[in-house]
Amino acid sequence: WKEASVEDKAQVRKELLKGYPLDALFANWDVVGRRIKNNVLIQNNIPWRIDNGGALKCRAQGGLKDDKYGKQVWGERMFPDDWIALRNYNPEAFGDFTAHEIWHAASEIDFDDLVSKLPNHILTEPFLHCVSVMKDMAKTCQGLEAAGKTTEEISSALAAHYDELKASHV
Repeated sequence: WKEASVEDKAQVRKELLKGYPLDALFANWDVVGRRIKNNVLIQNNIPWRIDNGGALKCRAQGGLKDDKYGKQVWGERMFPDDWIALRNYNPEAFGDFTAHEIWHAASEIDFDDLVSKLPNHILTEPFLHCVSVMKDMAKTCQGLEAAGKTTEEISSALAAHYDELKASHV
């Protein structure tokens, strides 16, 4: 990664963005590690997620996640706040993804199909609420795009909408 050209890094980041909403949904905190080598094999600038040991309830090193690593443990949280935390954890890979880019990537995911393929023990009420929030955010993003809003306007509106969803769920 350190020796990669600016163009190659941009291509890898573009590809990482496609899976970013699912990394957030499943709390895959260790998706790339601190140096973009941990859990992604990069070949021809296409990253592959090859080790998702840091997803769901467990940390990559084993053991359960706790509040030290997030506001709530996966499976108990009602909002997919990991979409923000992942950007902070590895800013080189994710730091400048805009809300628009993230939620546009989410709009490309068939969440209903995804949910239909998951085992029942994952389909908790909080998890399904997170999925519902992500679907709402993706739909809102599509509407803003269709209205011809700029990336800055879309990102701002999406951040505000996310905050409104959280505030209304008290």
